[in-house]
Amino acid sequence: EDTNMTSTSSASEQESEFKEAFQLFDKDGDGKIPLTEVGVVLRSLGQNPTEIQLKDLLGSCKGDVVDFTEFCALMNKQMNVPTVSEEDIITAFKVFDRDNSGFISAAEMRHVMTNIGESLNDEEVDEMLREADVDNDGQIAYVEFIKMLVNSK
Repeated sequence: EDTNMTSTSSASEQESEFKEAFQLFDKDGDGKIPLTEVGVVLRSLGQNPTEIQLKDLLGSCKGDVVDFTEFCALMNKQMNVPTVSEEDIITAFKVFDRDNSGFISAAEMRHVMTNIGESLNDEEVDEMLREADVDNDGQIAYVEFIKMLVNSK
């Protein structure tokens, strides 16, 4: 069964899929799940919110649990968040590719990864750079790197 929500699935199919996922995390059967599990449930339903998006999404919640109705509202809100395409990411990286060679320096990559968007810590950036700089020359072939990132989700 396809777990990605498509516009062709009816509202009732969607709701029953939400209910099924919700019940898996409602361990004690009280009709509520902890806020700490909402991100996991969203991801099990094919959503992929960043930590920042998740924090924003959960900001409106009162208390430390959500019931099914609140969860559906959160899920609908999350599904309406625009997604960033592979092409959008490539376009953003092209800004740093001044000579249009298809490469950016590892130093520029580090700067982008630590200062723009959801910043990563040094350890996370080091790991990414190790994977991205395949021939260890300090140059990142960013289109290939982005394809690797997008396809590893």
